Amino acid sequence: MLSSQVCTLTSLQSPSLRAWGERLRPTWDPDGTDPKEMIVHRKMWEWLFICEALAERDMLRPGRSGIGFGVGKEPLVALFAAQGCSVLASDLQPEKAAATGWTQSGAEYADGLAGLNDAGLCDADSFARLVRYVDIDMTEIPGSLGQFDFSWSSCAFEHLGSLDAGCSFVMNQMRLVRPGGGRCPYDRAEPVVRRRDDRLRGDRPVPSARHPGVGPPARRRRLRDHP
Repeated sequence: MLSSQVCTLTSLQSPSLRAWGERLRPTWDPDGTDPKEMIVHRKMWEWLFICEALAERDMLRPGRSGIGFGVGKEPLVALFAAQGCSVLASDLQPEKAAATGWTQSGAEYADGLAGLNDAGLCDADSFARLVRYVDIDMTEIPGSLGQFDFSWSSCAFEHLGSLDAGCSFVMNQMRLVRPGGGRCPYDRAEPVVRRRDDRLRGDRPVPSARHPGVGPPARRRRLRDHP
């Protein structure tokens, strides 16, 4: 069963991840004419790893529910809905996203349900029935969202600004996962290879956590002891 690890080519090319890659093929090969077996890229690995980790834990089936944070326009929302999951997709409030530059590329910010099923990974009727969207600041997760079987985020942890903010996000979103449920809060942080005493660029903290449990000992214990 998958556990936290760094991105490797071996993992990306494993049979289980390649199988999920085929399901995502329409996102990068809409005409079915690209001879590449897979996109060899860190982002693709993130998505496939999340899919397999959730599938191993019996999360991706009808009756399951999940919440995604900072989803941008990633294909996982539609893919999970196609598996029969009810999904609450979320991203930063529009005014905050604009202020921080996330809306400029046109590909990194969700701004609602539009664009979350562009590749047609889920049929339109099922997508409309199973997927909802809400604006959420990952540093201020409301307590009124309900309970879910799993949560996920991809390439979001390190954008919160510091290790404390990242660890707080992990703990706060875990409160939305049902006790005894799948509890799959997967994320990826950029690998940082540097001396332990060299973690600042100017006055901006650079997260060096490779795992959500990295942080003050008491916080690590609370993450470990979550039911």
